[in-house]
Amino acid sequence: MLHLMLGRAKSGKTAAVMEEIHSRIAAQNGKTILLVPEQYSHEAETELLRVCGDGLSLGAEVLSFSRLASRVEAELGFGGRKTLDAGGRLLCLARALDALGSRLNLFRAARRQTPLQQALLLAIDECKSARVTPEALREKQIGDALGDKLSELALIYEAYEAIA
Repeated sequence: MLHLMLGRAKSGKTAAVMEEIHSRIAAQNGKTILLVPEQYSHEAETELLRVCGDGLSLGAEVLSFSRLASRVEAELGFGGRKTLDAGGRLLCLARALDALGSRLNLFRAARRQTPLQQALLLAIDECKSARVTPEALREKQIGDALGDKLSELALIYEAYEAIA
């Protein structure tokens, strides 16, 4: 259960929290997590050890928000799928562009130009955030150069998604 302890500075919040944790651990009510800001985690661990002692302090854990996120990720994971960093995404796009080869006309130069690849990744990210699929891009029947660009972007987007 989540309990928020609010109050002014020096009003006894830390002491009250530590005593609550001590009583829960002493009663063997399971593992207790104290969630604190990153910059306070070391001080909280030291205070927990001081209040609970060596043995009882093993029944509680101090976590920062980033550590909690890492713990959740470690336990639940991403369904076995690793996320790519910016460099990995760029490599996947370069591989997709190479696979498309001669099918590209307007974006053929993107195979050799990193800034153009970064612009294409940005366009793909914009499409994803707006929930625009490659099929939706292809459905836009615009008869000029913009239509050709959208069609080719849909092709690149689809190839990138297959690789990444």
